[in-house]
Formats: sequence, structure tokens, C-alpha cells
Amino acid sequence: MSVLLTILLVYAAILIGLQVLFFVSAFVMDNAKKNAVETEPFISILIAARNEESNIIPCLQSIIEMNYPHDKIEVLIGNDHSKDNTEKLVQDFWAHNTTKIQFHLYHIREKVGKAKAKANVLAQLAHVAKGEYFFVTDADIVVNKNWVRTILSSFTEKTGIVSGTTVMKNDSSILQKYDWLYFSSILKAISNFGIPATAVGNNMAVKREAYFATGGYEQIDFSITEDLALYTAVRKQGYHSLNLMDANSLNFTNPTVELQTLFNQRKRWLTGASGLNIITRLILFYYGVCPAILILLCIINWKLGLLFFCVKYIIQSIHIIALSNYLKQPYSYIQILVYEFIQIIFNLALSIYYILPVKYLWKGREY
Repeated sequence: MSVLLTILLVYAAILIGLQVLFFVSAFVMDNAKKNAVETEPFISILIAARNEESNIIPCLQSIIEMNYPHDKIEVLIGNDHSKDNTEKLVQDFWAHNTTKIQFHLYHIREKVGKAKAKANVLAQLAHVAKGEYFFVTDADIVVNKNWVRTILSSFTEKTGIVSGTTVMKNDSSILQKYDWLYFSSILKAISNFGIPATAVGNNMAVKREAYFATGGYEQIDFSITEDLALYTAVRKQGYHSLNLMDANSLNFTNPTVELQTLFNQRKRWLTGASGLNIITRLILFYYGVCPAILILLCIINWKLGLLFFCVKYIIQSIHIIALSNYLKQPYSYIQILVYEFIQIIFNLALSIYYILPVKYLWKGREY
């Protein structure tokens, strides 16, 4: 057996072992202990909005439908140089609602400290927020009616930041639908082993004292993945973190429609992932180069390559099906089959796009 073939087989075996380990960890080793929410603290929901006229109303509507006392909620929206009708839509929405939720719209014109883009918006909203907990979501998110109660129930005295799970609203993108599900469970599994991972920037809450212990976004080195930057800073202050995965902490997002925007999104995530700890980076690297390794293995020995591909596919499919059932999300066997092949093609294309020396646009800004 050649040295190259041996290396490829070892890689494939480790990958399959990781899949089994993560499956067990995500569903068996759940360390997210829920506590009864005996008190109902005042909370602030922070939303950075930039040209969100097609998304902002469903987001706000979902917030006023939450089963948390409306007089204990304030919503702070930072209008980040929007050039569409975001501002008018927000004002009209709240003018025609009788909810007791406090509402504040801020126009973000200046930059503070090291913060940029979304981090700059959140930094300024945090300074005017009154809540004991800052709940952070995006303008294109529909929040779960149990979102606040579920996240709050997972905080302890030592917990500084808690992150939920976000999934797609519909089936319009098979790749994104199952990607978000599958890799959210990997982050959950990693955190269950006590390995720092990251928070999800459209579904997280940070304790007020923990946030300001970091100095706030204006004191945190800028990262295009601002959620990871805050997560890391909070943990450096000695606070614990928690990643949740249950039906009551699910928030819902729209799939990215344009292919180039999707590539830009993933390149941004991969670039920001350089801030992860070495173990998590190695795990994600293993998954990232998986398609190339399996293809190379099939070229050298198609029988062994096909065997490993089938084993990987079966374990991954069982994982996704179990996860969908656990979270009460619809799925299709055909979609899961198609997802495997779409994922291989997309990851290969993304690898090429990632190494290209080109800047990319996100929310109209160049990085």
C-alpha cells in the first residue's frame, strides 16, 4: 500500500470517527441544563439594520409575539446608513402597534473605538440599553416565541454568554438548510466537550456585566465575525458560555439567494474562523478538505474511496435526520441525498474562491 493511500485512509477514518463522536456528543452529552425562570428581568434586544426593508417587519412582528412580559422588553434598532425604506417601515410598524414593548430607533453615523460595521452598531446600542441581558439578533431573523425564556433559563451566575440555534425558514436552499443544521450541531458537540467554539450572532444573549467587563465592542479588536470576537472576549474575562440546541431556542433566517453573496458570506466566516482555538480550527479544516480527500481516494482506489464515501454519507444522513426530528424540523430523504453532492461541489468551489486574492462585499461594504 502506498504512503499516500495510507495517509488518505487514515484521514478518512478519523473523519468518520469524528462524525460518530459528534453525533453522540450532540445528542447524549448535553450540558445545557435548564433552570426555571423565577424572575423576569428587563431585557434589551439589539438589532443592527442596514437596508433591511424586505426583512425588518417579520422580525419585529415575531418579537411582539414572544411569550415574555412586554413591559420587560425594549427593542433597540441601529439604522446603519440604510438607503432604502428601513427607517420608514420601522416607524410605521411601531406607530400602529399597541404593544407595551419599548422601542427606540437610533441612526448610527459615527464610529466608536475599534468597532466597525455591525460591531459598531451594537457597541453604541449597548451604551443606551437598560436591560440586565442583551439579546442580539439580525433584522432578517424571525425569533422563536420562547426565545427569551429559553435563553434566560440557561444562564447561571458564572455564565456570560448563551447562544441558540438558527435554521432556515423554508426549503428554497437545500445546501443552506442542512448546512446550518449540521454545522450548528457540530458547534454544539464541540462545546459539550468543553472546547471553546463560538456564539451565533443572530441568536445569542450576553449578560450586561459580562459585556461591559470586556470593554465593549469598541475595545475589542475588530473581526468580521463580531460574534466570535465577543464570545472570545467574554470567556477571557472568566465567564462560562453555552451553546443551546433545542426547538425552543430556534430562530429562523432567510437563505442567501445570490451565489456570489453566499460565497462572500462563507469566505467571511472562514476568515473569521482564524480566531477560533486550534482544536476547533483543525476540526473545521478536516471537514473543509473532505471532498478533495475523498475524490483523491477514489482516484487512487475507487473501491476504498466509495466505501468511505458511503459510510460518511450514512452517518451524516442519520445525524441530520435525528437532528431534524429532535428540533421538530421538516426534512426530505431526497433532499438529504442531494445535499451530500451539492455540499461536495460547493465546498470545492468555495476552497478556490477562498484562496483568490480578491476582497468581497458584505452588506454593501468591502472587506
